Amino acid sequence: MIASDLFLKFIETQGSDAEVLTSLEIKNVGKTPIERGWRLYFSLGLTPLDESLFMRVLVDGRYGYLEPTSNWQPLAPGDTRQIQVENWLFSGMHYLDRQGFFLTEIDDAGGETFLGEPRKGSPDLQPLTVIRNASIPAMTPGVRTCENPPPPSVPAANTIIPSPRDSTLSGETASVDVLETTRTIDPELQDAYQLEITKTGIAITAQSEADAFLAEQSLQQLRTDTMELPLGKVVDSPGFEHRALFIDIARHFHNGAQLKKVINAMARYKMNRLQLGISNDEGWRLQISDLPELTDIGAKRSWRGPLYPSWGDGPEEVAGFLKRDEFIDLLQFAATKHITIIPEFNLPGHANALLRSFDAADRFELIDPNDTSEYRSAQGYKRNVLNVGMPDSYRLAEHIIADIKAMYDEAALPISLLHLGGDEVPNGAWLQSPACHSLPVWQLNWDMTEPEDQAAATATLMAYHYEQMLRIVERVSPGTQTGFWHEMALHGDARSYYNVWLTDAGDRAALDHILKNRMRFVISNASHLYLDMPYAMAADEPGLPWANYIDTEDIFRFDPLKTWDLDDSAEVIGIQAQLWTETVLTEALMDYHLFPRLLAVAERGWNQTGKVDWAEFHSTMDRETRWLGNLGLKPRQ
Repeated sequence: MIASDLFLKFIETQGSDAEVLTSLEIKNVGKTPIERGWRLYFSLGLTPLDESLFMRVLVDGRYGYLEPTSNWQPLAPGDTRQIQVENWLFSGMHYLDRQGFFLTEIDDAGGETFLGEPRKGSPDLQPLTVIRNASIPAMTPGVRTCENPPPPSVPAANTIIPSPRDSTLSGETASVDVLETTRTIDPELQDAYQLEITKTGIAITAQSEADAFLAEQSLQQLRTDTMELPLGKVVDSPGFEHRALFIDIARHFHNGAQLKKVINAMARYKMNRLQLGISNDEGWRLQISDLPELTDIGAKRSWRGPLYPSWGDGPEEVAGFLKRDEFIDLLQFAATKHITIIPEFNLPGHANALLRSFDAADRFELIDPNDTSEYRSAQGYKRNVLNVGMPDSYRLAEHIIADIKAMYDEAALPISLLHLGGDEVPNGAWLQSPACHSLPVWQLNWDMTEPEDQAAATATLMAYHYEQMLRIVERVSPGTQTGFWHEMALHGDARSYYNVWLTDAGDRAALDHILKNRMRFVISNASHLYLDMPYAMAADEPGLPWANYIDTEDIFRFDPLKTWDLDDSAEVIGIQAQLWTETVLTEALMDYHLFPRLLAVAERGWNQTGKVDWAEFHSTMDRETRWLGNLGLKPRQ
């Protein structure tokens, strides 16, 4: 058998009660019958509904293979066979076809030989007319599945994104060439900045250099193609302290050049923080001194392991990371735009890449060898949690944090914010770990067959981990503010801030705890601010539609402080959009997902509700799309 003998194609058919059925069609396009003794690998969690013909084996996460069982009969040349498979999030979407298929051959001794990738055909899809992920309406009441037609174009030459608190611009203009600019820094100014344009000059008065930079962004947007400026005054201040974007570079790596383009765009729209996800189950993406394993192993995925393909990637090696000098350069570049980079490495969960990096080394003991706990993470991993009872877990964390701080020191910048993850730790982790049982916080009367005691033990161990991590940060980098995802709030305290990513109708336990205890938090609502969601429900629209369909108008109309019925006592420090990169494979796709939606995020970060209407904002986006194009970005049209 050779790989090209096998032809694969997904076929959707209409079942009863509006149910759509999905099958994988296997065709022999070779010249000899296809016997048993081969495996079809995938990296997107393919699940046959009937395992009589194929046995399904998961190797790691959603990566695994289908192998013909003893019931398999030889497939003659030209013949086809269909196996029904479980529908997943990509039902009705072309991304269904991206499974990362490749074939291996198994010999009589059990040896495995790589054959290559099979041939594939385009999927036959049923029209995507209704939401097939039934959880979306439950999470996002009133979800809209298609985009509204664009509003009529209106004059928008004097419109600034995000819209200023107060703007009185006249119809008169003056040539930029004849206007001199003066800048005054006045820490006592009540506003962030004031921008006044007269026939005799441009005056910028600002609380700080950072605020003067914001004024200059407004000025740049007011310039017309003829280099004219409108006369008048702009008085402005942000509604939120934290106006941020999170970019995951762990699932699929994106380099410093791409990130700089995004930072340039963020600066124009007065966003001030970029949280950079440098680690997750699928990769570690930042060089750390004296820990080459993290990038030699943790930054590479291939079918040979130890880090395996994921999210539809095939057998080829997928690799990449930021070198120390590249990260330092990125820090310094962002600082020129008055943007703070917040590094995030995720512990204790989502640590698969980190753990695999040290499997073959004896430098750190991160897993209790006597731990018999069983768990499976939301992404299918059975071994992706750092053991919180092992001293080496914290020795490693301290080494990483110290080296990250050293990079900030080399950049001559403070590490003001550090994000430590803390989300999606699977139930069952550590409960049978002798190392955890020996901790002083463990209660000997706990019975690990009782769900209440299991929950109490997990909460106690998470709180222990939180305390250890904060002690490390205070020791290594005094004054650095720590952030976590909202799950950690149940085990943390007011020394940290929390990104609340739950959906409109998500589980409020952590949020209610945050509100009750007056903890500071960032609105990161997945129903409106997860930019890896598709813009609309369409077969060719890219994205991972587990929470919502989110277009630019949805974000523009989103009122952050009305979500989750928040009141004036909520300690909201800002909003943050998230771009997870499970399906963001290229720079062009990153541009597509971010723009123009990020402009609406910036608007909501500056103003709780709109100072301009949707038609004016939309018309202004047309102008800004041209600017983004000149920057080298490719927004969705």
